[in-house]
Amino acid sequence: MSQKKGNKKDKHDIATIALVTAIISLIGQIVDLINKLAN
Repeated sequence: MSQKKGNKKDKHDIATIALVTAIISLIGQIVDLINKLAN
């Protein structure tokens, strides 16, 4: 039972990490674009 719960948590963590990574990547691109426009 605890093993199934652990697997579910791992899948959730992977999805969360993927989402956070995508958001950070998007913010990085926006900052880069602003810097290009500023220059």
